[in-house]
Amino acid sequence: MRKSLQIGVCIGALTAGCFHKPSVPAAPPEAGLVIIGRTTARFIFPRESTTVFSWDIPTNDSYDGSPEHAWSANWEISEDRLGKDPDGVGTIVSYKKGRIRTGSLAELLAAAKTTVNTTCVTCGIPAYIPKPDPAVRAYAIDGRVVITISGSVAVQRLFPVIPDSVYLERYSPGGDRTGFWEVGVRRQ
Repeated sequence: MRKSLQIGVCIGALTAGCFHKPSVPAAPPEAGLVIIGRTTARFIFPRESTTVFSWDIPTNDSYDGSPEHAWSANWEISEDRLGKDPDGVGTIVSYKKGRIRTGSLAELLAAAKTTVNTTCVTCGIPAYIPKPDPAVRAYAIDGRVVITISGSVAVQRLFPVIPDSVYLERYSPGGDRTGFWEVGVRRQ
């Protein structure tokens, strides 16, 4: 079962044993790549379908800080560690009132905030608590978003237990999820 669905199903029953370890199907190469080693972790998203991006586009639903483009990597952790240990990283480009901007993927990511995410178990709805972390950054390589965790201390802090798989997600303007991939972790 996918994490985003599990949170919705399990949010009211976190103590009832609803945590399930997913099987790890073989992901096609276009689904991305996840590599976790002792000193570095890399989440490589599938290649974007375009080379030109637009952001800060006003809509009826826009407000300062509303998400426009987002990439996230999420993993499952044991039920007793939910809300305590990080279980995701992400990079989000949020709306800023002003002019519409257009540029490359690298320019889009320069406007993004990259965070470490921890599930909020007291929020009452599926939610994450994002925190900036200098060891985590996002950049573009060959049309792909790459989120990297650098340093053995940061890798150990984010992965006290290395997961078997990670969920990569891509959201486009309007909040539409345009990609979801379960990717097996390669250990380095």
